[in-house]
Amino acid sequence: MSTIHLTTVINSEIHKVFDLARDIDLHQKSTSKTNEKAIEGRISGLIELNETVTWRAKHLGFYQTHQSKIIEMEKPYRFTDVMLKEDLNHLDINIYLKKKVEKQS
Repeated sequence: MSTIHLTTVINSEIHKVFDLARDIDLHQKSTSKTNEKAIEGRISGLIELNETVTWRAKHLGFYQTHQSKIIEMEKPYRFTDVMLKEDLNHLDINIYLKKKVEKQS
């Protein structure tokens, strides 16, 4: 299995970033080009531990669906989103957040 590691520095409060990362409505707005829609399970708001969402989106010229579940959550520091059902690919997403420690002079 391949692993991709991304680091993004965000100048905001950790709990706000954590909630935005779980926000289904925001995700749908950010994926308007692929017309990604939550069609089953949690279809709006903030997804929580043990909840599922089924997504439908147009990728590679045709519509695909996949179902994801939040299997781990430690607010506001991390959550794990795993695919339960997918048409083509399998993807597990681990989101880790931490506060940046400011150096004191």
